[in-house]
Amino acid sequence: MNWEQEYIMETYELPFLEKGLLIKCGQDTGKITGFKNGKVKVKLDNGKNVSYHPTWEMIYFDENNNVLADFTTGDKNNG
Repeated sequence: MNWEQEYIMETYELPFLEKGLLIKCGQDTGKITGFKNGKVKVKLDNGKNVSYHPTWEMIYFDENNNVLADFTTGDKNNG
């Protein structure tokens, strides 16, 4: 784990955050590939590489597609 990942985990209270985690942001879905400059790096299902703010319209899922955190409703723990 690098310091950037630790920073995001602590600052935004995302203790589950790790590479490979499934996410949805708006209509885009993909997997976390890393962390840089306070952003979450994601490889989208369409192959595009993007970076997102950790809480802007993000939904995080576990390997069974259970919601770990949902930032689309204003309550990160409503899943």
